[in-house]
Order: sequence, then C-alpha cells, then structure tokens
Amino acid sequence: MENFLQIRMFKARNGDAFLIRYRDGADSLNILVDAGPENIYENEIKPVLEELNNNGESIDLFIVTHIDDDHIGGAIALIEDNGLSNQPNVISIKEIWHNAYRHLQNKFLNTPLNDDEREWLVGFSRKYEKSLKANKIGKRTVSARQGSSLGALLLQGGYNWNTAVDGWAVNTQTLKTYRMGNLACLKILSPHEEQLSNLKSYWSKELQKQGFRGVLTDDSEFDDAYEYFMRAVEAVRKIEGKRPVSFSDDDWETLKNEDEQDDPSCKNGSSIAFVLEIAGKKLLFAADAFPSVIAESIRQHYPDETAPYEMDAIKISHHGSKYNTSFDLLDMIDAPLYLISTNGHHNHPNLGTLIKIVDRPQNRSRTLMFNYETQSSRYFASLSNKAEQYKYHVVYKSIIDINKKGEYYE
Repeated sequence: MENFLQIRMFKARNGDAFLIRYRDGADSLNILVDAGPENIYENEIKPVLEELNNNGESIDLFIVTHIDDDHIGGAIALIEDNGLSNQPNVISIKEIWHNAYRHLQNKFLNTPLNDDEREWLVGFSRKYEKSLKANKIGKRTVSARQGSSLGALLLQGGYNWNTAVDGWAVNTQTLKTYRMGNLACLKILSPHEEQLSNLKSYWSKELQKQGFRGVLTDDSEFDDAYEYFMRAVEAVRKIEGKRPVSFSDDDWETLKNEDEQDDPSCKNGSSIAFVLEIAGKKLLFAADAFPSVIAESIRQHYPDETAPYEMDAIKISHHGSKYNTSFDLLDMIDAPLYLISTNGHHNHPNLGTLIKIVDRPQNRSRTLMFNYETQSSRYFASLSNKAEQYKYHVVYKSIIDINKKGEYYE
C-alpha cells in the first residue's frame, strides 16, 4: 500500500471538518477533527467514512473541539447515524474527545432529579431547540425519555469517550501529550482548566438566571440542556464588520495594525487545539481557540526551540476571525501552508488576519489554502503586486497531500 500523509478539508460551509489520514506500510491512522454543521454530514462526510469502512479502516480518534454548531452539528448526525459503538452502521470509532457539560464539573453527582426539575430542564431544552430551528440549525426533537445531545448519544452508544483522561475533560493540565502508538503524537495546546472554569461559570449563571433552583448532577438531561443552549447562543453570534472589496496601500497598513481585541466567547476558549506530530511533520489545528493560550502552550511544549516555531501546516483559528490570530501568536509560529475553512459567513476570513499572516519577515513563500472562494480570498488573490512582494499564494483545494519535504502537491 502506498505511503502518504493527507489532510481532507471538507466543504463544511461556515464550519470546520477535517480528516487526517496517514499510511506507512501496513500501519495506518485516521483522525477526524470536527464534523461541521449538521447539514453537511450526509453528502460530504458520510460517503468518505463509508469508503474508509469498506476498505477495512476505522476512525482512530474523533476530536469534537467545542460546542459551536458549526463544529458539533455534524458530529451529532454522525453518532446518531452510527448507532452503537460495538455495532456501527457507518464506521468504527475507537476514541472520541468531546468536553461536554459533565466535564465542567469537579466531580460527578448522582443525586437524582425530581419530577419538577426534570420537567424544567426538558422545557428549557425545547425552548432552545426552537431557537435553533428558527435559525435553521438542527432538526431533532428533544425527548423527555431519551437524551438527544452528543453527550447523551455517546453514553447511549457506549463509545470510548475521553478515555485518554479516564472520562474527565481533555485539557492542557489533564493531557499534555497523547501518543498514538509509534505513529503519531498530539501535543495539547488548549483549553487550559481556566477556560473550562469560565464556561462552567457562564453556564451556571445562565441556569440560575432563567430559574433553575436544583442541584447540578450527571443526569443526561443536563447534557441536553447545556448543549442546546450553547448551540443556540452561537446562532446569534455577532457578524464581523464588512470590509471593502478594494482598498489602498494605506488601508493594508491600517488593517494590519488594527487594534487587537480578545475573543469574548467562552465557548471558543474551550476549544481543543493541538499540534499533531506525524511522519516527521508538525500540523497545528487551532480550532476556535484563543491565540494567547496557543502561544503559551507552544512555548511550554517546545522549550528548546526558538521562535518562530516551525510547523508544516497551520489550520488558523476561528475561520480567520480577527479575534483569534494575534501578532504575539504569529511571532511564535510559522508554516509554508495555512488552512482556512469557511464559506465567508460572518465575513470570515477577516482581511486583517490574512494580512498579518503574510506581511512579516519570511524565508519562504506561504500558501493560503481555502476550501471555498470568499470575498476576502478572491480579493487577496487579485493583489498580484502584494503576492509577489510578500511571496504568498492563494489556492482552493479540499484534499491536501503532503510529501516528505512537508510540501503539498497536486
């Protein structure tokens, strides 16, 4: 069997969905990172997974980075379609990482819900399910008899869920490094426990604000309530300001030096981000994580190296949002290949982010690879003088094969 290292950047609309495949003789490894919004699963992701299954392969690790609908929606569709872990309808999944409601707790509480508390939580879930439907997100109906969140489906299906950390949260304190046999190593960059604690505080305050007076337990109704609420909050996220489709050199400098703002979303802060070291390559998947957290973790993981730390590919955070790529982070890392997954929704990617990536000292050319043409990418590609000056290329591609030199090829 031919040896190869391949990244598939699914056309996940405004979301993320990546499949990393590696072959080395008889050894193989498949890692699925997010699954985009629910409505891409059937036509984009399922056929690829079925082909893997027909070839006798499985998903060795499925990472659901965080609870935004554009990352988790397709995961819910996949697990519901796949059914039981030991009798999968689509493909065998050996391990799943997903930090759910129960992972925000310091310990599991077995106190049963009384009828009033259960009824309140089901009503709460249905309220936010309706909000999702109003925004054309999700199609499932909440049931009082059976959990319909990803967490509840994982429990019902008997999946290996966060077993790498004995069922607790995946974060930089509980799991610094995760080895997958002799083939690969993941170095966890995000979240810290602080980001999960912030999300827990936000969730607890929202429950109390809306009238819940019971005790938080490990009942699956909490998984449903938490997940529907968090997904519904995503649906009303602010759209970043529109940018002109043409601008002068003065605008280039203005956008590059625009005041940096921190991402206000505690959900994005809870993202699982990592460096995958495989076949002598370093692939950084930033999910929607905070740039300060990624930068801090990079320093800790590579103390004997000097900045900028060289990666072979970087999936930039939050679809190129202006809130998730900072000068400090870009001083820390660089790569010949940057992956941007978005169809342009929320005005992603931000032009200032693209400028920051290319307008800095370089000893090589940089390729910005998109899975969709967007207003920003088309305009960036049209700037032939800037592209020559800063040695960047704009490419549209969904399947990326990486050779031994760390270069992608057709």
